[in-house]
Order: sequence, then C-alpha cells, then structure tokens
Amino acid sequence: MHLSRDILVNIFLRLCVKTLLICRRVCKYWNDTISSSDFLKFHNELSISNPCHKVLVTFPLSTIDFNACRVKQEAKRQNWIKIPWMADFADDFTLLGSCNGLICLGTKSNSKILWNPSTGDYQIVTPQTSGNFRGSHRPYFLSGFGINPSTGGYTIVLGCYYWDNLQQKRAIYIITQRRGRYECKRIQDIPGTTNIYQRLGVSVNGHLHWPASVHNESVVLSYNLAEEKIRSIPLNGQAITELPDLGLSLPFPVPFTLGTCEGRLCTISKPWDAVVQRKDTFELWVMKEYGVWKSWTWLNNIEGIGDYGSLVPLGFFENGDLMVDADSRHIKRYSFKDKSARTLQILNNLKSCSISYVETMVAPR
Repeated sequence: MHLSRDILVNIFLRLCVKTLLICRRVCKYWNDTISSSDFLKFHNELSISNPCHKVLVTFPLSTIDFNACRVKQEAKRQNWIKIPWMADFADDFTLLGSCNGLICLGTKSNSKILWNPSTGDYQIVTPQTSGNFRGSHRPYFLSGFGINPSTGGYTIVLGCYYWDNLQQKRAIYIITQRRGRYECKRIQDIPGTTNIYQRLGVSVNGHLHWPASVHNESVVLSYNLAEEKIRSIPLNGQAITELPDLGLSLPFPVPFTLGTCEGRLCTISKPWDAVVQRKDTFELWVMKEYGVWKSWTWLNNIEGIGDYGSLVPLGFFENGDLMVDADSRHIKRYSFKDKSARTLQILNNLKSCSISYVETMVAPR
C-alpha cells in the first residue's frame, strides 16, 4: 500500500530522532521526505515545543531523558553517549551552550565543536580571531550559544580573561557565522564590579541571559543576538539588603540562577532569612512579561531539597516537577506537591556541567 506524502509527513512528525534515522534507511523516498528542509523545520518546531527535553551531563558524559524519569522505577535510567571524537577530545572540551538540538563545545585549542548528540553528527569550527582573543586555554567566566535572527547564522558568546599592562581583565567576545565562515570579534569589557553567578547562558526571546550583580545590585545580563548588544535587567527587588524582621542587613546581593519556565525566564535563589539562618529553602520566580522587571512573579518555594548553595533549573516535567543541577553535585527531581526530591544522577563536581537540550534532526553547519 502506497501512502501519500502528506500522510507520511504526519506520521514522521510524531517520531523521535532515533526512529527517524532508521526510517531514512528504508527507501530513497522516505529518506528524501525526512531530509527535506520543510520537514526538518516542522519537526524542529515540534521538538522545541515539547516539554519533555533531555539533559546532557558531562563527566560522566550521559543524557537523562525527561520521559525516562516519569516513574520511580525508571528514575535512574541513563543513556550513555560516546563522543564520536573520543580518541582526540575525550577530556579536552568545555560545554559552551545549546541551541535547536545542537551542543556547542570548546577545546583547549581555538576550535569550537557544534555537535548534535541525537544524530551523532558534528562539525569542527576554527574561527578567525582578532584583538586579545587567545582561544580557550583560560577558563571562560560566561558562555552562550544561539542563532542571530537577522542573519540565521549561529553565534557563540564567550567571556574571556586577558592581560593588559600586567593586569588581568575580562571581555566579551562573539564568534559569528557569516558567509559560510566564523569570525571572532570583541564586544566590550566587563568591569571588575560585575559578578557572574552562572557561566552558561539561558536563551529566551532572541537573547542570551546570565545572572549577575553589578555594584552590589542583582541584575540579569541580556545579550541581544540580533543587535549584538548587552544590557541589564533589574531583578525582582532582591537588591534590597534590609531584613526588618531579623534586625539585620547584608552588604551584598544573594546569588541566584536562571532557567526557563514555559518559554519565560525564571530564577531560583535563597530568600534573605534562609541565607542568614542557613535554611535549605529556595524561591522560584518567573518573569511574565519579557524585559519588564516589575513582572517578576513568585511561583513557589523549594523546601527540603538538601544542603545546597545553588540550584540551576534544567526543566519542568509534565506534572510540574522540577529538574535542577544542585551545586554540580547531583541532578535532582523536585516535587512541589510532596516537597520532596530524589537524585537522578551523581556528578563529579570538579568537572561536571549540565545543560538541557531537545532532540532534533538539525545538522551542524
């Protein structure tokens, strides 16, 4: 029986990447249908809108599927991934960001790697450099990966250290894709009064974001991928240091982390009384209207999760449970209903890093 192309497309759109890779081998017609630009675009849009994403964990390198964690018996199921360039880069990469199913990695040389962990495809990118950029032999204080909506090309954002007159300084560089090649340029310096609380940027609304403090005021640093500019968004009043109920004050802002909740920016931080009294209580806030600091809204408290300094939100399950990276020590699933948490993965906190991504058929380019 011959199925029309429209029926085939509707079937294929409901399949995961692993199954689609098998279907491509059935016949030339199926391969051409799945490999077409229109199908890849629709499948990518559906994948991004699906709340059940995956989380990539480094050291040990593995992925945790949100679907595989729905029931208690499957909570520890892991799909270990072998990097295709294992022989050359096994212990020589830094996680820089994710976008549309691609993971961006940096090596100790000047090369960057765009990798699709779902298909195994990857591309090594060596950008043309300029200025004080010296590659990645120094640790980055921030990084991010996204698409410039005005050009359609990928952009890698890096916060690098450099030396000037025997003084160590910090600057933001971008690696942009233009006319089939990648170029690197310096955007601006970051003053010493700026503290970055989370290295990996969070992508929302065509911007990359990092939690920070500037002159002891809590802000969200926002990089506009189209305009190539950085601005700051005030946090939800957390710069206030007075604690009237306790009769105390703090001379510094409380560190916080960033993630996404239904496509909106969200933050996790400890309230002031929890910091002073050393409670294991965190608050979850969401920005309901992008760029409007007064739209920050409290969603819920996270209590009884354990003695951790920070929780990085990685994603939400369909039932509202939250997955977090706790101090790069554990990947946790937290239930707001039961006020309880269970460990999904134990990490090597010296090297481990985690990031959420979606399964797509997007090819690195």
